[in-house]
Amino acid sequence: MIIATFIVEWRRWLRSHVATAAMICFFLLSMTSILLSAKQYAHWQSQSMQAAQEADRQWQAQPDRHPHRVVHFGDFVFQTTHPYARFDPGILSYTGTSLYLEGHRSNTANFSDAGPAGELLRFEALSPANMVQNVLPLLLILMGFGNVARERRSGTLSLVTNLSSAPSSWLLAKVLSLLSLAMLLSMPIWIDLLWHSSIHDWPRLSALIGLHFGYFLLWSLLIVLVSGGCRHERVALALLMSLWMLWTFVAPRLLLSLAEWRFPQSTMAADQMRVEMRVAAIGNSHNPNDPHFAQFKADTLAKYGKTRVEDLPVNYGGLVMLEGERLTTSVFTEQAQQLQRALSSQSAWVQQFAWLNPLLSVQRASRSAAGSDLESHLYFLNAAEVRRYALVQRLNHIHAEQIRFENDREQRVSRDAFVSISRDPIATIPWVWPTRAMTIVAAWLLLPMILLWTLRRWLVRP
Repeated sequence: MIIATFIVEWRRWLRSHVATAAMICFFLLSMTSILLSAKQYAHWQSQSMQAAQEADRQWQAQPDRHPHRVVHFGDFVFQTTHPYARFDPGILSYTGTSLYLEGHRSNTANFSDAGPAGELLRFEALSPANMVQNVLPLLLILMGFGNVARERRSGTLSLVTNLSSAPSSWLLAKVLSLLSLAMLLSMPIWIDLLWHSSIHDWPRLSALIGLHFGYFLLWSLLIVLVSGGCRHERVALALLMSLWMLWTFVAPRLLLSLAEWRFPQSTMAADQMRVEMRVAAIGNSHNPNDPHFAQFKADTLAKYGKTRVEDLPVNYGGLVMLEGERLTTSVFTEQAQQLQRALSSQSAWVQQFAWLNPLLSVQRASRSAAGSDLESHLYFLNAAEVRRYALVQRLNHIHAEQIRFENDREQRVSRDAFVSISRDPIATIPWVWPTRAMTIVAAWLLLPMILLWTLRRWLVRP
């Protein structure tokens, strides 16, 4: 019964010009998404590599100069993109992959291919992840919405119900036919991922394939369940399309809007104004009468037992730069933490509803495996800020230790002191097995399985 029904389903699809055309269109779109994503990923890699090489060349080619000139000369840091970003670009196109590091400022990521957007990436992005997570369920609905209702209309169900063990096997064959269709159509995408995977990426690949396999199985079960529960094909199509629209479009955007309303974030202009006001309030290192730095001067003289800054064993100007950078960085860090808390709260609030919409969990796990999620971006920003502060303070130490206080601005330090500073690339965030996403998908699978088993004879009633 299972083999015969399975063959009948595939034979019907292959004989239908509409179904064949739909499968061909999906295959062509999948190949197009693979090529476009590969081109985009290659562009990111090439752009980052060329920019990193140029930044390193300029850093190494610096002449002998004042350390504070190097502080304002700055440096670039680039986010390492995982090869699976070709599968799911996530938010990389909207956040950028490079960051300019300089003293007295904390910049945002730049050189992105688009403007800002929420973590829930737009549907219109043609990526392999979008094809298997959003478009493929739609194709399964169009191919299978009538696979039980059609049999009822044609009278085939009367033959099935007369066989004692037939309903379970017959329904199972319907589910397996849809599942096999999903796996076959998505095969080029998984082959492309396998081709660009190393042995260290196999856990990620197995998690991605396993999670999407469960997602395809869920849709196959739901399609058969709804088709079997409706007497008319058009009713089954309407219900399945409504569920697809709810999961794919309505719920993610509604939840994101509610999350932004519940945990609002200020604009970039407001953040910048707030930072400048706070920096101005904590002290101005260029103003000798500033209360904070006047006290800092007194404490420094007392520490070294001197009465004049000219008599200090270190350059007082460099000490002022060290203190000023410490103060401004504390403001930058606090402001960044506020923004990150708002973004993280929005994401966490949306994920609370993943039990009602398994697509949210699948998308989150997919972007986590690709290193293109919000957590990966925030990890990069925080690591870049740590590197920026360490670089600037190292230069300020050189200023304090190797530049005399008298005639400060006219002095130079050998370039060897700058080019020897460590500028290692920033590592990616450690990947975590998507246990929660798999649990949610597995829990969702139980419901239609139980309903199909419990109502298997009622679903195939003539």
